[in-house]
Amino acid sequence: MYKSDFRYLSSSHKLPFFLAHYSPETGNSGKAVILVPPFAEELNRSKRMYVLCARQLAAAGMEVYCFDFVGTGDSYGEWGSFSWSDWQQNLADVYRHIKASGSDEISVITLRLGALIVSDAIAAGQLQFDKCLFWDPVEDGEIYVRQLMRLKIAAAMSEDAQALTTKDVMADIENHGFLEVGGYQITTDLLDSIRQAKLAKNIDTLVSATQLHWMVLKNTGQSSAVNYPPSVPEALHNQVNMHTVQDTRFWMQQEVTIAPVLLDKTAELFTHVE
Repeated sequence: MYKSDFRYLSSSHKLPFFLAHYSPETGNSGKAVILVPPFAEELNRSKRMYVLCARQLAAAGMEVYCFDFVGTGDSYGEWGSFSWSDWQQNLADVYRHIKASGSDEISVITLRLGALIVSDAIAAGQLQFDKCLFWDPVEDGEIYVRQLMRLKIAAAMSEDAQALTTKDVMADIENHGFLEVGGYQITTDLLDSIRQAKLAKNIDTLVSATQLHWMVLKNTGQSSAVNYPPSVPEALHNQVNMHTVQDTRFWMQQEVTIAPVLLDKTAELFTHVE
């Protein structure tokens, strides 16, 4: 069983932000996990999975913390009023709050773009994590921004609007100061920060600083063979724990979807004793 507590955590950088704490009924175990959210619509599609993961880990004896970055979800601030450094600070604030609460072994789980936020924080030497679990991480922020631009182009086609090209989208960003996709306005400053974020530049620090688990979701029936991603050079293959999980890519679905195999595999990494 578990118990839950919800509050707004004061930020040393900007506005208060929402924090949910799931804990064992028996009290503080000294072991904590932070669930770092992904970006934009992927955040909305992952909320159910995050809650289920938090409950499962708390019932297994972990202190689990979920939060919304300032300007997103249930936190204060308007969408677009934040920066990459705001997100980094929110993560640091949660980390310090956990340390002050008595947990001395802290791990982190994150989905998609959250992996770049976490890896930047670790590389900067700000935070130390026992385990780091990446669920289908974004490896390259530049490629991610291009994908967002393609979504913008595809949306225009589906709406029978005037056909757009990449050049048109780039010109629109320059003229308006933001990229609007899926109802979200992403400022040029944030786009630039995302473009600069790459797992490859932090991978050496990651494998030396934490126990890294890289979890790739594949549909049932797809090969379960382990393929190391481009961000992991061959010399580091034995230092990255790769996991192929045959389950639904819940963050891509229009309807709220869960991935029970991923949840069980994640819980196993925290509860299995060698």
